[in-house]
Amino acid sequence: MSVLTAAQDACRIAGLTPPTSLFDDEDQTGQRLLGLANAAGKMLGRKNWPQLIREHTFTTTGADDYALPGGFRSFVLDTAWDRSEYRRARGLTTEQRQDEQSGLVSPTITLQYSLRTSAANSTRFEIVPTAAIGKTVAFEYYSTWWALNSSTQASEFTVNAGTTFFPEDALYYELIWRLLNSMGLPYQEEKAEAQRFASELMAQSGTIEMVSTIGHPRPDLNIPDTGYGT
Repeated sequence: MSVLTAAQDACRIAGLTPPTSLFDDEDQTGQRLLGLANAAGKMLGRKNWPQLIREHTFTTTGADDYALPGGFRSFVLDTAWDRSEYRRARGLTTEQRQDEQSGLVSPTITLQYSLRTSAANSTRFEIVPTAAIGKTVAFEYYSTWWALNSSTQASEFTVNAGTTFFPEDALYYELIWRLLNSMGLPYQEEKAEAQRFASELMAQSGTIEMVSTIGHPRPDLNIPDTGYGT
């Protein structure tokens, strides 16, 4: 289902004449629907749909940090690997990163990473401590590019034939209540239905991440068995 088809079907439910294009500057209905469709897509695109998972790999050069891939939103938990050493990489919280850099714990052979903001105000993938040259690092992430315009991934619709990576019906139901709301009509029932439908789709995807309530064990830290406080 294209964004134009979804918009046309939503118009029929709302009692409006469906537009023939969402990109006609003279058609206010089409322009409104385009704005609503992009707003709906951005909201739905913040969910962790499996269809939004991408893989990124790079080779270390001895630098402290590396550029993130275009469209990066967030990591998929526990998917970072040092493929050269066949070891899982460990993500560091801000506190853990400071411990490492301050020498409160000893360096390990396990690749460790965190995100940091550079002087140019861009988020970078930082390796702590600096990795040797030539390591292959890989991780999966959720992309902000939820729309597919012909063959171009994007974070908004730019063509009538644009589609979504996440299930298209989720956009359709989301668009209905947003259109009704913009017209000043009752929309609460349609909104609840859209949210329930999206939640069901997420549950059926089988990729909901499990988050441990006790944190991740840290077997890679070189902490002595005795001698604390001496």
